[in-house]
Amino acid sequence: MPKKAKPTGNGKEEGSVPCKQVKIEAAGGPSSILNFESPSDLFESLISPIKTETFFREFWEKKPLLIQRDDPAVATYYRSLFRLSDLKSLCSRGMYYGRDINVCRCVNGKKKVLNKDGKVHFLQLRKDFDQKRATIQFHQPQRFKDELWRIQEKLECYFGSLVGSNVYITPAGSQGLPPHYDDVEVFILQLEGEKHWCLYHPTVPLAREYSVEAEDRIGRPTHEFTLKPGDFLYFPRGTIHQADTPPGLAHSTHVTISTYQNNSWGDFLLDTMSGLVFDTAKEDLEFRAGIPRQLLLVRSEGGWGEWQPRPAEAVVPLGGTPGSFLPQESSLSPGLTAELGGLQRRVVPHVTWDPKSLGCCADSPLSICHGGSSRRCEDAG
Repeated sequence: MPKKAKPTGNGKEEGSVPCKQVKIEAAGGPSSILNFESPSDLFESLISPIKTETFFREFWEKKPLLIQRDDPAVATYYRSLFRLSDLKSLCSRGMYYGRDINVCRCVNGKKKVLNKDGKVHFLQLRKDFDQKRATIQFHQPQRFKDELWRIQEKLECYFGSLVGSNVYITPAGSQGLPPHYDDVEVFILQLEGEKHWCLYHPTVPLAREYSVEAEDRIGRPTHEFTLKPGDFLYFPRGTIHQADTPPGLAHSTHVTISTYQNNSWGDFLLDTMSGLVFDTAKEDLEFRAGIPRQLLLVRSEGGWGEWQPRPAEAVVPLGGTPGSFLPQESSLSPGLTAELGGLQRRVVPHVTWDPKSLGCCADSPLSICHGGSSRRCEDAG
């Protein structure tokens, strides 16, 4: 078990604040080196000294968490995960614009993409970085960095959700992306240099889509701080943010680890309900019968013919289940009506976890199975 750093002060965690900030002093030796014994041990060591129970009670999907560490051992370990100097050897392995690397810069509040066509050549990449002050975004670096792969493999098992990552390398006095929010839970590890961050109140809490926000819409930052090597930052999906490398300093490198894309209750029900209906229709003849004639039409003065939604008074609840409706002149049998009415109550027994997915999570992502069919999760990068 790795030795964990202790918080300053009286040794207790700080109280609940909008963005919790923990300052950790070096303890005279290596500390907070990640523990890979189990997925839960890995996550606990990643957010140390915050306890897992505290994190999920106070911060997860609620508010940001900032942990600033003044520990050379942690800073050295973080720097080993990815460096600017790694790009030369990686480019020699056949990297391509768009697929592996994006080059961009924030200009007047908008993202300007500076990608070339085809294969990435390191000399051109370095020229854009030095002369155009462009940010280099490296997609899914765990493909080439074993330690990042180990971290993400454990996190996938811990969250039961795919985990993606991107490395961002930004030169001094530059900003890569405009203010925006993401559809993923974000964990940031500062690897090299310093990065100045501004976080803003969400306009769409727990957002399901990525979106750029205009400066005049987001107001003043709710949190503003600078990350240094070894520091850790978490914020929920929907949190508006922007970051820049301070002028006069060296470049900044950080890795963004993300998870829980399309992993909400709404996504779960969309997947399980549609799968349940599909599988039931394969076995039940009445589910395959056509809907009543002119079900989607309303009666007008000239008769049936206008494609409009039926008014609310023309439908009645089906089986007493809110949100399920059927026209009063329905020809469905009582048995099918009862089966439809209880559809929601039958979802959970039809949902099982694929035990094979709980092995090596990086190669076998978690699958949701319903009635014998399964859907492989898409990459959350």
